[in-house]
Amino acid sequence: MDNIQLDNTCTPVAVAENIGIPPHGNTLETDHVRKRDLEPSGPQEPGGYLLQTLTRGACQRLPPALIPDIEACNLQQVYTTMLWYVYLWRSGKGSGLERQGGRSMTENLEYYKVFYYAAKTGSLTLAAAELSISQPAVSQAMKQLEGALGAKLFVRSSRGIRLTPEGQVLYEYVKNGYEQISLGEKKLSSMLSLDYGELKIGASDMTLKYYLLPLLEEYHERFPKIRVTVTNAPTPETLSLLRQGKIDFGAVSTPLAKAGEFQTIPVKVKEIEDVFVAGRKFMQYKNHMLDLQELEKLPIISLEGKTSTKRYMDEFLGQNGVKLHSEFELATSDMIVQFALRSLGVGSVVRDFAARYLEDGRLFELRFNKIIPKRNICIVTEAGGFASRAAAEFLAMVSSGAEQKK
Repeated sequence: MDNIQLDNTCTPVAVAENIGIPPHGNTLETDHVRKRDLEPSGPQEPGGYLLQTLTRGACQRLPPALIPDIEACNLQQVYTTMLWYVYLWRSGKGSGLERQGGRSMTENLEYYKVFYYAAKTGSLTLAAAELSISQPAVSQAMKQLEGALGAKLFVRSSRGIRLTPEGQVLYEYVKNGYEQISLGEKKLSSMLSLDYGELKIGASDMTLKYYLLPLLEEYHERFPKIRVTVTNAPTPETLSLLRQGKIDFGAVSTPLAKAGEFQTIPVKVKEIEDVFVAGRKFMQYKNHMLDLQELEKLPIISLEGKTSTKRYMDEFLGQNGVKLHSEFELATSDMIVQFALRSLGVGSVVRDFAARYLEDGRLFELRFNKIIPKRNICIVTEAGGFASRAAAEFLAMVSSGAEQKK
């Protein structure tokens, strides 16, 4: 028994062979230990009270999981612990190593912290000062870590301590980890103080041009280090991006489909006016009051796809028995205006996009005997969602502006 040699990769089966336990059965009655000695004696992990009393002195080489935390034991305790490993193995309760082996990385995190400062300062005393703990506590933590890893990490010298080759390898990884954690904390602090971060917004051409731009200008002046990303998309796509968590909020136009999914912040800006505009080739319609049904006879230029503007106009006209047949479907309202200027048709557009041309007379607005209801702009966020620090500050600015305009 005094010459037990256990390889660092040994299994409970190898342990059994090394210490002479018969390789059969679950009964572990021997001259040295009774089965009841292997049963739990308290709230500790079964057998853990024995494992904690193992030392290198009992065996010249032990598997890492068996290296002791306390430097006091006797051979009988070593033998009993080995028996417990075999008992677990044979009884189908696992290898024992996985239940009782050294501490996991998570459990060792505090030891790694102590190790980092000890290696960084080259002194247990300085490490203790950095951590605001006693030097004996640092020494004990180092012993615990060395015991859990099964390797010598430090050697003492006249100038303090120095790393062993194994300790140096470990330190390079631990150092990188702690430095990354430190950088992460600094980045987090920068985000909270708005010195770093990103604001992600979804907006249509109309809400961006006629509402968001002035707010973004003010926001950027106040928080120049915040990166702003604007995804230019129609309202339905903006709402889809919000559902997927790809944007912090959207600036959209009402009415909203499935409005209950979102939290809305109404904004008091100029209302959205949907109009039909035309150029010189359609002068016969100028200053005439028209029925909405007249639109079915005209070449219409409208937005393509499922934009909120197109959907709104289609629904409004549908309620009045009118179905439009677009001759041109374009991607942007600005292009609709350009087509209307060339008299390629009658443009269905938000009035703001055509305002300058209506004022200088190059376009005119068709008049109808039924008023097209106006719409509004609102900010939408995910109901119950979390807003980043950068987004929360922008939303507070929006809410403040809305309150002032009431």
